[in-house]
Amino acid sequence: MIPLLIGEAWAMLDIFEKVFWYIAIPASVLGILSVLLTLLGGDIGADVEADALDGGLGYFSFKSIIMFFAAFGWVGIIAARAGLPRFWVVVLALLAGVIAGLLFALMFRAMRNLSENANITSLESTIGEYGKVYLPIPAERGGIGK
Repeated sequence: MIPLLIGEAWAMLDIFEKVFWYIAIPASVLGILSVLLTLLGGDIGADVEADALDGGLGYFSFKSIIMFFAAFGWVGIIAARAGLPRFWVVVLALLAGVIAGLLFALMFRAMRNLSENANITSLESTIGEYGKVYLPIPAERGGIGK
């Protein structure tokens, strides 16, 4: 019974609204998978930032583009269902997509800046620098610290 109702509802939609559904569903699935993989420590690997496009700001990443399309699709569906003129549906969907993409990019950029790299690339770069030790370092090379 439910598949029939879904099929009937789908058949009643015009092509304009179907386009938003075709965009919203795959983008949402990819976005959810991408966020889950990121939270679980993995990554899709396609999060290569297009530094040439945005001057190194890091806004154009796989995740932010997917979130743009997800917000674009869902806001387009909602606005079309509300009976707004098609021009305003597209304008609102584009605006929501840009805002979602930028917010998502800024959020992940802030999270990436929280990480700390404590690797020493060369011992010469540490001369004269201050550091924090976890175990005391004995004087006159009397032992090792950490």
